[in-house]
Amino acid sequence: MKLRTSSKKSIKTLFINRQEHYDIGSEKVNIVLSPAYYWFKSEALPVNSTVQAKKLAPSIFDGTIPEDKYSYYAIKHDDDFWLFAYNDAMIVAKLTELGIKASQINQIFFAQSECFSLLQALKLDETFALVSDENLVSMVPLKYLSDTITIEDYFSTHKFSKHHISLNFFQNNLIDEKYIYRLIGVAVAFIFIYFASYMILRDDLKGVLTKEYNIHEKYNLPSTSFELNGLKHSLHSKETKQLKLRKDIKKLLSISLQNGEYLKKLTLTEKKASYEIVMKSQKRAQKIKELVKKSFNITSAKVVDKIFYLGVRL
Repeated sequence: MKLRTSSKKSIKTLFINRQEHYDIGSEKVNIVLSPAYYWFKSEALPVNSTVQAKKLAPSIFDGTIPEDKYSYYAIKHDDDFWLFAYNDAMIVAKLTELGIKASQINQIFFAQSECFSLLQALKLDETFALVSDENLVSMVPLKYLSDTITIEDYFSTHKFSKHHISLNFFQNNLIDEKYIYRLIGVAVAFIFIYFASYMILRDDLKGVLTKEYNIHEKYNLPSTSFELNGLKHSLHSKETKQLKLRKDIKKLLSISLQNGEYLKKLTLTEKKASYEIVMKSQKRAQKIKELVKKSFNITSAKVVDKIFYLGVRL
C-alpha cells in the first residue's frame, strides 16, 4: 500500500494492515492501525473520566479476548466510553517487520478513532475495505461493496484526532556495575539461607517418606512414579478441559448485543456450540458474526427471518 500524505505538517500516513514491507526511506510518518491490531468495545460505564474508564478496561475485556499481555486506552464518545486493548509487542514486531524505525514514527492512531465518521467505504487493497456502521469501524470483503474511495484520498485531507498511543520499542539491557555487585551479594545471601534450610529439611525427609508410604498403603494409591504421573496427567487433563469449557461458555455468553436483541438458545457439545440469536434486523448478522469470529472458528451461519443461527468450533 502506498504512502498517504496528511494535510497536517505534510507528514505522510501509513495504514497498517497485512502488508509485508514498506520502503519509506527516512521520512516521518503517522501510523494508523487497522482493526486487526486491537480489540474494541463501546461501553456505558459508571465513571466520569477516561482515566477511570481505562482502569476498568482489563476487567471488561477479561474473558472476551485471548489471554495475553495488553495495554489499554479509553476515549469518551457521547454517553459511552470507547475502550481499546492492544498488544504492544505484536504491533512493534509488525512495524519492525515493515522496516519502520521508532525514530520515523510521529504518532500512532487507531482506525476506530480516525475513521468512525466515514460516509463511504475505504478501499484497502484488492481484497478488503474499511467501513463504519453505527460508529463501529471494521474490515469487510471488498466484493460486497460497490461504492468506495481510496484510502489515499481520505487521509490526504483527514484531520487527526488527539487520541494516539505510544509504544515501547526498546528495553534497556545495560545494568550498572554497582547494581550487579548488589545482585551478587543478594544471591550469595540466598545461597546461605537455602543451604541452611536444606540441612534442616534433610533431617525431616525420612519422616516425610515414612508418612508418604503409610498414605499409599492406607488409600491403596499407585506405588510407582509412572503410575502416579499417569493418574496425575489424567486428572490434570480433565481439569484443563473443564476450565477451557468454562472460559468458552463465558465468551459465548459475553457477545455484545443491542437493546431488543437476545440469545434465544445456546447448545453445547464437547467440540461445538450453536447460537440462536434474535436480532433487531438481518443486517446485524454480519456484525455479530465478526464479534464471534474474534474468539471462535465459525462452522455455519444462516439467517431465518430475524433469527441468526450460528455454529462455532470450541
